[in-house]
Amino acid sequence: MRLVLCFVLLISLFFSGCEPGEPDAVPELLDFAFADLKVVSVKINHEEKSVVVIVPYRTSLKQLRASLLAAQGVEIIPASGSLRDFSVPVYYTLSKGKSKVVYTISVRTEEQPFPSLASVDRDSVEAGTGFLLSGRNFGSFQPEISAWLHNGSAEMTKLSVRLLDSTRLMLTVPVATSPGSYRVKVTVDQKTVESDFRLFVSYPAPVLVALTGEHLLQGDTLWVKGEFLDAGKYSFQAHLYGTSGKYISPLSVVRSGNPGFLVTPETPPGKYEVRVFNRTEGKESREKAPAVIYHKDLPFVTGIENAREAYIAPAVIRFKTLNFERSGARFYQTELYRDGFSYVQNALPDAASPVLPVEIPAQLPPGEYRIRFFLSNPESGYSYAFSIDQRVVVKTQ
Repeated sequence: MRLVLCFVLLISLFFSGCEPGEPDAVPELLDFAFADLKVVSVKINHEEKSVVVIVPYRTSLKQLRASLLAAQGVEIIPASGSLRDFSVPVYYTLSKGKSKVVYTISVRTEEQPFPSLASVDRDSVEAGTGFLLSGRNFGSFQPEISAWLHNGSAEMTKLSVRLLDSTRLMLTVPVATSPGSYRVKVTVDQKTVESDFRLFVSYPAPVLVALTGEHLLQGDTLWVKGEFLDAGKYSFQAHLYGTSGKYISPLSVVRSGNPGFLVTPETPPGKYEVRVFNRTEGKESREKAPAVIYHKDLPFVTGIENAREAYIAPAVIRFKTLNFERSGARFYQTELYRDGFSYVQNALPDAASPVLPVEIPAQLPPGEYRIRFFLSNPESGYSYAFSIDQRVVVKTQ
């Protein structure tokens, strides 16, 4: 009997020592991150074996290096730290021993936040020029950004936009924008905000396109072609800058929207640079145009008698003269010149009328010629020269 009990005891000990051990624990993902990228949030769902990662707005998901953390001894495939395309779900397998689990990683970009408008770099801007808008959350994709000026009415003025970075926009006001006080409105990816501050848009500085004539006598009218010359709303004058200083020509007449300025008798003869000045706004044209002022009592040519669009050589041109009889000159020369070519002819004024005839020879090359005049008297040492605005077109038969 004692022998049987010992045998049963041995059998019990044998089977108890051969029981299988506990199964391997299911591996879990402890943490998820991206190298060189700060994520907004990470949510790990161990029951569904899923991970949802939110990254900053506009982050490219094509090439990201993920870092996965699991318990010691857990193998991760694909390997942590490898580059993957997260624009689609990525699957990671965690295994330890005979236990294996698959996590699905879904990465999404953060929704575009509402932009905020902080300040502009100036309180007043001239129509046709730009200003810097500072703020936040302007994004990184310029086509998604729009900006307007809003003065409280239903109409808004669209601005051209240049994105400098996510905190700065360079905005340009259309040149046709009416003067006034405006708020700035910005839309980024369909999210719109309006500024608390206001921006004043002023009338543009005058734009000088051309002078209709650049050779004038004292007392003549200086005609200007340009833009932003609304003489009905603003006061203008011309500034003539010469070697002896600045001289002012007041507005004397407006014709077809073009202002004419009086060259005062006090303006000394000489060469000038002309600019237009808006007295109301205190703005001067950036552009300038040359002009030459001659003394009103000295010889000049005021035009061409019975002028033609073109002259068929040979022909005679009759110039209308002024003050030639006062000059005391004995010799008169007329020079027709263009493109490095010059033709000079001696001439005598008609004693019966203030006309200076000049013959165009048959051999004169065709083209458009500018005109200069030279008067002299060798005995008295008198000499004088001037140019006129009129041009002569010569054609051959």
